[in-house]
Amino acid sequence: MERRESLAKSEEPVVGIALEPPIYYYESNFKRYFLMPLLTLLTAGLIHFVTQNSLRIRIFVWYKKVSSIDDASHVLARGKAKGSHNPPLPEIVEIKTIELNKNTIGVPDTEKENEGRLCKIYTFTYKYTTYVYDTITEDFEQLKYDFRLKFKTMREKERGIKDSEQKSLYQLYGPCVMQINVKPIIKILVQDILRFFYIFQIFGMIDWTISGSWLLATGIFFMLFVSIYGELSTVRSNLIMLSKMAFFETRINVWRRNDNGEARWLEISSLDLVPGDIIELTQGTKLPCDAIMLNGVSVINEAMLTGESAPVVKEPLPNSEERVGKFSIENPEQVKYFLFSGTEVVQNRTLGDEKTTAIVIKTGFMCEKGEMIKSILYPKKERFNFAYESMIYLISSAIVCIIGFTSILFVYIKYYEPFDIPVRYFAGITLSIPPEFPIVMTMGIVFSLAKLKDKSIYCINPDKIRSAGRVSIMVFDKTGTLTESHLSCGAYKIDIGEDKLKGISSSNKPVENTQIWTDKQEYLKECDSKLVKYEECLASCHSLSLFEGNFLGDNLDIEMFVTTQWGFDDNPASQIEEGSVSIMHPPCVKLARSIDQNACDNFYSISLMHKFDFSSKLQRMSTIAKPSYSDTCILFTKGSPEMIGKLCMPETLPSNYEDEYNYHTRQGHRVLAMGYKYFPNFDKNNVEELNREQCEKDLIFLGLLVMVNELKLATKKSIIDLKNGGVIPIMATGDNILTGVNKSAECGILESEEVIVASLDKKKISWIKKENIFNKQEETNEEVEEDLVYYSDGEKIPLITEEYSERNMLPYLMNEKNTPLQVAMEGPCFDYIIRKAEKGESIDGYLAQDVLIEVLRRGKVFARMSPFHKALLVEELQKQTGEIIGMCGDGANDCAALKSADVGLSLSEAEASIVAPFTSKIQDISSCVNLLILGRASLDLSYELFKYMIVYSYIQFTSVMIMNTMTATYDDTQFLFFDLGGVVPITMLLSWTKQKDYLINKRPVGSLFSWSIFFSIYGQILILFSFNLGTWFNLKAQNFYTPAVKHHNMTTDGDESTVMMLITIPQYVFMGIAFHISTQFRAPIYTNIPLMILLTCQFALIGWVTLGPLPFMEDALHLTKLRFYFKYIIIFTALANGFLTILYEQVIQRTIGKMEMEKPITYGISSSNIQESDSQRHSFKSKSE
Repeated sequence: MERRESLAKSEEPVVGIALEPPIYYYESNFKRYFLMPLLTLLTAGLIHFVTQNSLRIRIFVWYKKVSSIDDASHVLARGKAKGSHNPPLPEIVEIKTIELNKNTIGVPDTEKENEGRLCKIYTFTYKYTTYVYDTITEDFEQLKYDFRLKFKTMREKERGIKDSEQKSLYQLYGPCVMQINVKPIIKILVQDILRFFYIFQIFGMIDWTISGSWLLATGIFFMLFVSIYGELSTVRSNLIMLSKMAFFETRINVWRRNDNGEARWLEISSLDLVPGDIIELTQGTKLPCDAIMLNGVSVINEAMLTGESAPVVKEPLPNSEERVGKFSIENPEQVKYFLFSGTEVVQNRTLGDEKTTAIVIKTGFMCEKGEMIKSILYPKKERFNFAYESMIYLISSAIVCIIGFTSILFVYIKYYEPFDIPVRYFAGITLSIPPEFPIVMTMGIVFSLAKLKDKSIYCINPDKIRSAGRVSIMVFDKTGTLTESHLSCGAYKIDIGEDKLKGISSSNKPVENTQIWTDKQEYLKECDSKLVKYEECLASCHSLSLFEGNFLGDNLDIEMFVTTQWGFDDNPASQIEEGSVSIMHPPCVKLARSIDQNACDNFYSISLMHKFDFSSKLQRMSTIAKPSYSDTCILFTKGSPEMIGKLCMPETLPSNYEDEYNYHTRQGHRVLAMGYKYFPNFDKNNVEELNREQCEKDLIFLGLLVMVNELKLATKKSIIDLKNGGVIPIMATGDNILTGVNKSAECGILESEEVIVASLDKKKISWIKKENIFNKQEETNEEVEEDLVYYSDGEKIPLITEEYSERNMLPYLMNEKNTPLQVAMEGPCFDYIIRKAEKGESIDGYLAQDVLIEVLRRGKVFARMSPFHKALLVEELQKQTGEIIGMCGDGANDCAALKSADVGLSLSEAEASIVAPFTSKIQDISSCVNLLILGRASLDLSYELFKYMIVYSYIQFTSVMIMNTMTATYDDTQFLFFDLGGVVPITMLLSWTKQKDYLINKRPVGSLFSWSIFFSIYGQILILFSFNLGTWFNLKAQNFYTPAVKHHNMTTDGDESTVMMLITIPQYVFMGIAFHISTQFRAPIYTNIPLMILLTCQFALIGWVTLGPLPFMEDALHLTKLRFYFKYIIIFTALANGFLTILYEQVIQRTIGKMEMEKPITYGISSSNIQESDSQRHSFKSKSE
């Protein structure tokens, strides 16, 4: 339940940072402060390095534990993960003590004599989150400003705060800024970069220097420098970029009162803002905080925060009894009142000289933007941790190397001086981890980023690229993602008074079959007709605004209004006194006004007096309009046919009402029903007292509006590509379930002939089966056949062809495991099943957890999904499958799901959106296909490079170990020849190979610990070691062979080093070829022209060095003169080795690799990849597929 609450409550931090109890208190140990400088000097800085990298040791050295907070100077803050986020690393942080007037911070005094007294407050900041000590619970809680009040209570705060209150609140909340501490280079180096690998290599560099191998030590230093510099610059530049993204300061007007209560406007720095401040919104203002609108209307650009390209309209908080809910872009009911930090005011509108104002409720990292920044700093834990797994391999390689060189330690003891023994021993061990490893692994990501950018996909988290290669389930929003953002009017159905709905037009002009009224008297004769009222409803029942001549608002409202051809005046000055919001004019007035602004002023208009906003819970919106021809107002309502049917008087509903709207819904159309009623007692001064339920009941039915939402051109092909690539597509939409079913069938997401539609009614789930949804032609509704909308391919898609089955289909769903049955479900129903599963309850005799697993396994369409439901769907798929889940969406309603997904792709015109790691400028799901193709290629390349580097290290240290038994080894130039002439150029050019142009029905394996990678690495090592050992014994059997002279220095000029070099250098080349040609996710090796040129040059160079090296080559590489026949033996041995290497890799990938890549998804698992505490999840024994 804790994960669910973290999504539902505004108090819960988005990134899940909460304190792990118990909390331990410490005080500084001043006695040890004086000893530390001396110890640091005596240990050459080692003690400082250890204390900086070990929190336990640092606490032991610097602090002393105490039991009371009154005695403490520091606290040990330990973060715990909520949901699927990493727990932040624990820190020892300083406690701040603040003395504040209790009244100024809103803490009531129970005793009159204590009024105004000072109170002591303990606070600390951990991971950019501030906590305060609660004396009642004797625990620290996250600091937050109490804004979840009634609307009218919030509006009372517009009188502003006093200057003295601001000072106190500033001490508590701090400056209104998101300041990320960019660590100094030395601190980044010590804390973030100097890990096991680099310390190991620095140790090796020192060891090789002591042993006299200056050239090799210099080479290691160069590669270390490049690696450390690259990682250091990347870490620091990312921090600087994030700091610039977070930090913002501006000048802003604030309404403050002095201590005498006199209020005035002040221009201050935004740093001085505190919660409770009243600020003025001016055009061009970039908001430095989160706020709630109090006065005026603003047009806001939220692209940076949500990726939404179109500006949105923000309205003032009404003076009502409703309470402020979750302050988030995921609160669709109230988000129109909320202003978010980082967004920009592009236009304001007020009455008269009033200012547009808002009340500050969150500052600094408490803001929504701050939570998103923290989610980047402390990201969701990766269930596919490539870095961790690779480190395990490197450590195991070092252990094997230690064992190997320990086994020949007797050679060192026998032939070397005591001082040389540890030097030689540890020098050999350093060969187990190649110094160029981080450079090589980073190159793959760099090339992948460049390829993504070529596809207009931008990434703010490169680690997610590999995760994209493992996506197995992709969740899609519908409108704006699968379908076009805009809708078009497909049919107009009006109640003509014959107890029957009739279509008046199949075009975009609802007045096509009527006349354009040019005479006022003639119009007044017809104003009460259903046709006129239908048109007036289309023209006035909306939430539109104008911005630079363009409409802002819901796409449905825009299309609905545009088709009327009416004119629109957004709050004209002439109507301010009447209190109207907007004024609409019929086409004749619009035409006349285009010629003469004053023409037809008295002819006809409709003024919007009040609006009941659309609510997804209520499934409707209403406006109260006043026509100029009457003193009586009219309430117009539009909404879902089901809801409007309940609100209308039964006698006004035509007999074919349900048949009509069901028919069009089954066609995938969006259907709206409309009704109206006269409102004679409307008082504009008492609008806040209106009861919405009373206003919207007993309506007179008007008709239906059928809206068509076409699929985007790329949708069908992209869905086919995804399915051919083994990716399961799922639709999550806020639309009607039948509309979702139709569109999913049209684009190919839904493909079964049998579908069970599940919905919730009064805590009872109905499971209804539909069959033959693709083949059988609908025989009813013959009258409306002419109004059917044809899709781009010219085919009508008859979706539902049989009536609902009356029996409960849940047993069929649970028992028929092998049928191709698929499920379509509504969001509230899905939420209900999860709640039941979390409690361990049953549904109709079946364990709710088992039902949930079947729903996830067969679910293709999830409709009526709120932003919360979408995020819940993503997280349940993650938990129940253990797979990597992707989410693709285009707007604010998808933000929660995009953040919850392992791989989130936002379709946005902005280059980067904080809400998702990937942003595509291409506004269709073809970018999703491109992302997965590149992700698979990148992951496959990472495996390829990793295997290459591991096998390379084994070849090198085993060949050196063999030679060391005869007191021989490689020379420095030979080591560098391997690295710079073989390994580095091969690995660089392996990254140049392009990805395939399509998705294949396989995914790269999900772990470095998979059997295919394990057998590939260690099988190749065994093959290569066998050939090296065989060549060694072959050399010793030759008559010309003279063993190396055994003395205190290793010899580098003997036959041993020459033969081992000539046999191992081809192995590096063949190994690269073997690993590359076995890939199935990138183009064939011959398409990589630079790599082919390099391989040709390398083989030519190897042949030259082996058969006839020039004298300078012999001197530089310390080659001895071998018999010519033995050189040919080496060449044929190398060719046989290469052939066997390539053959073995092909066998492994075509057997074990194929089985692992084609492994089906398992539902209902307790995934080891998702580690959650017992309090965060229940344990279920569930049926698997």
